[in-house]
Amino acid sequence: MTLLIGLFLALWLFILSTRSIPTIFKFIFWITFINVFITHAIIQRHVFDLTGSGYATRIFWIADVLTYVIFLRMLKIKKYAKEIISVNIFSIAFVIIIISNMLNYQSIIYSILSTRMLYQYLFLAYIIYIYQFSDKEYSYYMRAFYYIALINSTFSILQFIFMDQLNLSPQMTGGVFGYHGTGIGAVYSVLASGIMFQRYQNSKSIGDVFRSIYFAIPIVTGYAYGGFILLILMILVLLVTSKKQLRIYEVIRVGVIGLSIIILTLYVAQKYQSEEDFNSYAAKFSNLRKFTDYTIKYSDNSSSSHGRLGAIIFAYDSISKNVSTILFGHGPGSLSYIGYTLGFGSSAFQKFGIIRTPSLFPSYLYETGFCGVIILIYAFISLYVKASQPKSKKGEYIPFYINYVPALVVVYFVGLFYTAVLSNYLLVFYFAIYIGSVHRNSKVNIKSNQIFSLNE
Repeated sequence: MTLLIGLFLALWLFILSTRSIPTIFKFIFWITFINVFITHAIIQRHVFDLTGSGYATRIFWIADVLTYVIFLRMLKIKKYAKEIISVNIFSIAFVIIIISNMLNYQSIIYSILSTRMLYQYLFLAYIIYIYQFSDKEYSYYMRAFYYIALINSTFSILQFIFMDQLNLSPQMTGGVFGYHGTGIGAVYSVLASGIMFQRYQNSKSIGDVFRSIYFAIPIVTGYAYGGFILLILMILVLLVTSKKQLRIYEVIRVGVIGLSIIILTLYVAQKYQSEEDFNSYAAKFSNLRKFTDYTIKYSDNSSSSHGRLGAIIFAYDSISKNVSTILFGHGPGSLSYIGYTLGFGSSAFQKFGIIRTPSLFPSYLYETGFCGVIILIYAFISLYVKASQPKSKKGEYIPFYINYVPALVVVYFVGLFYTAVLSNYLLVFYFAIYIGSVHRNSKVNIKSNQIFSLNE
């Protein structure tokens, strides 16, 4: 039976691999969302624990295989092959990963499996970034992100209302982005809220303001207070980067609307969360000692006491033993890999008992050293600069979502210190589709005056 299923999947993947590249991208996108949806709190707790059984990992393996199929197909297309093979950030990062793997070599199988944990997602982001989708295909993903945000907020509200009946903890009510809604779910809510706020600057529609507020709801219901910081940052960057397009009174008006969104979200949190829960989280941000314990605390003995910055301190202490680890770290996957399916454990777990780190930046620092981190930071700086430059000649139409990209890049970069923002296929698609549209439109002037519409 297992052999028959394996043969069926192999045949099915072969047939799918012959379809167009955009079709394969869409398949990766939707199996990713379905996987996210069926592993969120209600279904995981009351229907089927897909993650605990290991099937969620196997679903991502399908996405992995299809990603490499797309990559090989792109290598056969001259314009993509030329960009991929040339000396660029991607090729330099690839060399750093190879060197780090060679210096910390354990086995071929382990190296392949462990590299997947953090670097497969960046690989997917890169090929989405350089692939030139059509305007219609970009618009397709914009609408998909919009409706996913609607589903996320709606489920978040329902789970919060019936939390006691469903036997859910407070952190399980943040939507459909996993068992706990405080990490990637919060980031997605911030991004979805931000793009509606950006759209409001163009449309002047009060409906976009309400949508911006509605999409931010999972930050409240999922108790994702780090999301408030990212939301404030998102709105500030949107104001700063749009001041050249707006008159002073428009900046003030938009700023007041942005401030109102934040204040209203906090008011809703205080009104509808239990007093005990709200005060416990508020205390973390209003008490300096508790805040530093939460963000900075570091212990040599226990990973459970690592705060967000404490994990970075741990990573720095761990690589500063010799020149090779300072430059190239302990090897990809040495901190981030968790062998749910095949039973492999990361070397960091075997040595320190560390199960995971709370964010991606310390993982990259530990695994690829300063060389990997410098390339990562340089990539974000390059994307921000490119996204902030004029996209077309004066008078030509620029889609509103392109002006939104600098804020998106900033939020993702800060998110590296907050959560696993680039280790989720759906958030990778969100990131790469938007910056990819900038990459495409920097080469091809937009002459269409059709703005992205929710009713297209």
